[in-house]
Amino acid sequence: MDSIKVYIKNGLVLIKPSAGNPFVYEAGDILTASNNSTLAAGVDITDDTTSKVFLSGIDYRRIFDESGTVLAASRSATVTALNTIFQQRVLDDFIVKDETSELTGTTKIRHKEGTGGADRDEGGTLELDLHSASIGLYGSYLKITEDDLNNTSGKNSAYGRLQVYLENTGTPIEVLDMQMTNLVSAPIVDLNTSSLDVSGDVTFSTVSGTVTFSGDTSGIAYGDITGTPTIPTNVSDLTNDSGFITSANELDGIYLEVFTRSSSYGSGSYEGQIVKYGNNTNLSAGKAYVLSNDGGSPIANATWIEADADLEASTKGLFGIALGSSATSDGLLVRGIRGQNTSANPGDLMYISTSSGLITSAIPQTQGDFVRVIGYALSSTLLYVDPSPDYIELA
Repeated sequence: MDSIKVYIKNGLVLIKPSAGNPFVYEAGDILTASNNSTLAAGVDITDDTTSKVFLSGIDYRRIFDESGTVLAASRSATVTALNTIFQQRVLDDFIVKDETSELTGTTKIRHKEGTGGADRDEGGTLELDLHSASIGLYGSYLKITEDDLNNTSGKNSAYGRLQVYLENTGTPIEVLDMQMTNLVSAPIVDLNTSSLDVSGDVTFSTVSGTVTFSGDTSGIAYGDITGTPTIPTNVSDLTNDSGFITSANELDGIYLEVFTRSSSYGSGSYEGQIVKYGNNTNLSAGKAYVLSNDGGSPIANATWIEADADLEASTKGLFGIALGSSATSDGLLVRGIRGQNTSANPGDLMYISTSSGLITSAIPQTQGDFVRVIGYALSSTLLYVDPSPDYIELA
């Protein structure tokens, strides 16, 4: 025998001589290689089941692998290489064709038969476990399972599940768990990681849901996020949250409204703090009022009266400029700016007038009148309302 090739195919050891028929053995401790006792370069191969040497004195330099490369560089190394091949074990029934009526013709990969009978409890399951079949780090593994392994509830109840475990030292830690609650829903994903670096696009679907950031978010800036939504500026861009937001420039509370303008001023236009309180329905827009101090409570008894510097009762208390006829719907501007005739120069002090419901830049002069500053003229047509709580009576 001039030379042989030795290799494993489909769990079988093949020994093919250069001439003649090949020898076929099942892998796993059935053959043994050893040094020939007579020839210095010779190798013997023994059939352990019969305890007989069936190949004797083969020159180690004439023993090749499947590709035709010499198996090893010395006789001792060749004996070691041969025994490694001979002792290699192959998992029984690793590839199985299921001939049952439900899965006829389906070839599956499974490790072994389980307690559920035949391979039904492991049907469709591939498990790479521990370092013998690791992914990445030592001891890490990927597991794809089926919740109902025995399929007792029928195929519509066998939900898939994907789990990924990673290990550095010690017990592997689950870092990803993706499972189905039913066959027609999207999977529920639990991703456990101390940091997440995404280099590709991140897209959230339009399905109703909430994205929540927790922990230290100090490093997240709105400008760092691309594809961000436009900040609303128009009334139509905002949703009404129980009456709280009513326009792009307005915050509307129960009795207090804060309004700012985004357009130029004209006669009667305004911005600032507005009080919507009282039972008046016949106010005159632009006129000055004070809330009557008659102990009016609740709101049904609260009445606004026209401001008048002739009387203390119509000078003191909460001051406002009416924005319409209704105290509760239109309200009164208690602090802010209004387009209104002041007949004054910029910066002039404005007072409650002795003419009912009016304001003036001329300070009252008559004994018994009351003097109260209610703001400033920004121009002859623009009033800044900022009433002082204090007032004095002229003696």
